[in-house]
Amino acid sequence: MEAIYDLLPKLDCRACGFSGCRECAEAMVSGRAPPDACRVAGDRVALRIREILGG
Repeated sequence: MEAIYDLLPKLDCRACGFSGCRECAEAMVSGRAPPDACRVAGDRVALRIREILGG
């Protein structure tokens, strides 16, 4: 989870639908959010998150 959180912008903008970047990262790890849930981070970060999650 920390590796994914480290990739996120930490703006806590809620554009992903979660209360902040930490909650979004937790949701990605648990499968409640897709790797591209953070719209601010962009495609390169989403690709890296997919790699971390093993997909």
